[in-house]
Amino acid sequence: MDLSRVYGRAREALSARLDRGRRRAPLRVWGRLHGLVSLEVYGHLAPETDDPGRVFEDEIWDLTRTLGLEG
Repeated sequence: MDLSRVYGRAREALSARLDRGRRRAPLRVWGRLHGLVSLEVYGHLAPETDDPGRVFEDEIWDLTRTLGLEG
């Protein structure tokens, strides 16, 4: 049995799981905030709310809770 191959496969599997989790959070934040900013920039948010700043703030708080960063 080649332990270096077994160790290498285990390391790759663990690394893939960790990397996937690490990449997911920034992509979620970017996607949600980019989407909201795009709606505001192109004038699609104003017809839906009279306080776009509040919507953005609520989104930040929701992301904070979702990512377990509230303290």
